[in-house]
Amino acid sequence: MAGMSDHFELTITYEDGESGFVVARILEIPAAMSQGRTREEARDNVLDALRELIHSYLDDGEAMPLPAGVSAEALKVTVSA
Repeated sequence: MAGMSDHFELTITYEDGESGFVVARILEIPAAMSQGRTREEARDNVLDALRELIHSYLDDGEAMPLPAGVSAEALKVTVSA
């Protein structure tokens, strides 16, 4: 279906890190995490990390790591913005 966009809901968590930094993580993708001096900066940084992570896995043809006990199946998706 050309021209179709899909929307996914992901959850970002925030916690106080060392030296006053805020740590942001995307719960559904454990490898996506970053930090910033403020919550807003941490959010921007974790979204950049997610973008880079997805591009990295897609470019290398590797599967993203899954948490223990999670199974997966192949799915081809086209998302346009």
